[in-house]
Amino acid sequence: MKINLIKVPEHYKEIYRTNKPIILITGGRGSGKSFNVSTFLKRLSYEENQVILYSRYTMVSANDSIIPEIQEKIEMEGDFDNFEVTKTVVVNKVSGSPILFRGIKISSGNQTAKLKGIQ
Repeated sequence: MKINLIKVPEHYKEIYRTNKPIILITGGRGSGKSFNVSTFLKRLSYEENQVILYSRYTMVSANDSIIPEIQEKIEMEGDFDNFEVTKTVVVNKVSGSPILFRGIKISSGNQTAKLKGIQ
């Protein structure tokens, strides 16, 4: 299997160096947030005992936007045999580490209580 690593722009390299357990990424439209974060999370999932929570304020159509973004990076880097993808989770079959997708806001307010059960 040939791995083709995606080049990381200089201003996104800090997310690879930090030891912080929570990383908050902000920026304007077209700044590359989704592309670079999905690349980073896919790579981070190779570490064992990781449970990665990918959260947005609203998660109306994760299977139409965010999950395909991760799938694209899996395909670009050529390691699709190492991942299992469903509508709500991407699991790294090598490490067992999942990437979970959850929204904070729902139509009736927020659903932060649903996030409390994720360790």
